[in-house]
This record gives sequence, C-alpha cells and structure tokens, in this order.
Amino acid sequence: MATNRATALKKLATLAGTWHTTGVMLSGPAAGKQFKGTDRYEWNRSKTFLLHTWRVKMPEGMQAGIELFGFDPIRKEIFAHAYDESGTFTPSSVVFNRGKFIIRGPELYFIGSMSENGQFISGRWLTTQDDQPVMQIKLRCDTLNHKV
Repeated sequence: MATNRATALKKLATLAGTWHTTGVMLSGPAAGKQFKGTDRYEWNRSKTFLLHTWRVKMPEGMQAGIELFGFDPIRKEIFAHAYDESGTFTPSSVVFNRGKFIIRGPELYFIGSMSENGQFISGRWLTTQDDQPVMQIKLRCDTLNHKV
C-alpha cells in the first residue's frame, strides 16, 4: 500500500517506458499458443497519472486498449482503470512490495517482478476465483524513462 502520492508516483515510475511483450497462454482453448505486442507507459504533462497503452497480437486476434494509473488519497492505494477496444472497463488496485508487484482486478490478477536493472518484467495472470494460471508474460523495456 502506498502511503502518499509521492511514494505512489515513485513506484509507478518504474513502469515508464516502451516495453516489448511476449507470452504464452496457459489455459483455455489457446493454451500453449504465444502472443506478442507493445506496451507503452507515459506520464501525463503534470506527472500525476501514468497512461498505459497496449497493442498485442493474441491467439484470437489483435487487442488494444488504454489504462490509467494514479493514486487514490482516500484509500491510500495505487489504482489502475483499464479500457479495451470493446469498451470493457476493468478497475484494479496495484501493490508494489520489495521488487514484486500485484495488479488485482475483479476477474484476474497479475503477480510479477522487475529485474534489478529495470529492463525486464516477468509474471503471470491468474484467475481471482481459483488462482488458475491464464498466461505467462515477459516484458523487455527498450526505452527506460523511470523518473517522476
């Protein structure tokens, strides 16, 4: 849990940059199939929110969307609000703890870690209902911009 905006923004800064994403589906009809794409995390002009855009070629086709990260001063936590091209809205909470982070939404959650040099993120998306693995991902950052 972040205690204040400055702490939260410093933690979010580790995501800023352009990331090349690869992964494999771990369950469902696409199990074993790979995917790849690009994730970009950029600060807004006043550096109070981090905007995440993605474009990923999944086994079932191209997917894209936007996500906004920020700090909720009432809950004292980092939030993420994601919107995909179909109009689906997914609210999530984000926790950074000792090099690992969790993004928890209503149906899925991500548990991952970042390399010490800040150039790699790896982790898994799992179902919230029964912790079943959905996909394994790895992101490689080409343009680091980890400053608030």
